[in-house]
Amino acid sequence: MTVLPLDAEAVLTREQLKVRAKLIEIAAIFDRIDRAEGSVDDDVRMTEIRESIAILSEQSHRGARAERIQMIYSREFDPNWQQNLELTKD
Repeated sequence: MTVLPLDAEAVLTREQLKVRAKLIEIAAIFDRIDRAEGSVDDDVRMTEIRESIAILSEQSHRGARAERIQMIYSREFDPNWQQNLELTKD
C-alpha cells in the first residue's frame, strides 16, 4: 500500500487547532511570568525560550526548526562523556 504525502494545506488543516491551543498556553505562561514579582530577563532559561521563539518565526531553514530548537536545550557531544561524568570503571 502506497501512502501519499499530505500537502501543506492538509497538514495545516489537521494541525491548526493544536498549534493555536499551544500558542495560547505559551502566551498565558508569559502573562503569569509578567504579572509575578521580580524579573527573569537575565535568566538563561528565558534566553533559551526567546531563541526558540525566534527560530519558530524564521522562514529560512524550513523543516529544520525542531532540530535547531532541540539543540538550544542540548549539550554538544563529548566523546569523553563517560570519563567526564565519572561513569567509567577503573
